[in-house]
Amino acid sequence: EQRRIETSARTIGPHQSLLVTFRAPLAIRDGRSFYRAEANGPHAAGCAGRALAATDRNYARGDVVRLRLRLPSALPARPGRPERIPWCRGSFRGRVSLGGRRTVGTFALTVRR
Repeated sequence: EQRRIETSARTIGPHQSLLVTFRAPLAIRDGRSFYRAEANGPHAAGCAGRALAATDRNYARGDVVRLRLRLPSALPARPGRPERIPWCRGSFRGRVSLGGRRTVGTFALTVRR
């Protein structure tokens, strides 16, 4: 049974992040288990076609889980802070899973042009 996955937006800009929210169908009690959110879309040079986020703490069954899909970082060409890579523009398919295996639910995302 798949869970309802809420997102902070259905459409975002290429430099924005996305908050993914759902109720935990199973408890997470140790470091071997985790929930993961991922969004996969178009890939091109100079932009990101995939974003991942995972939980890093325990959750009871039914707890609200929030994961933020952020822009990935690239090593800077010059010394300093890493540079954020923008999302590629287009349609993304999102999925929340338990440990990257069992699908908890899905969502859709569009990165506007």
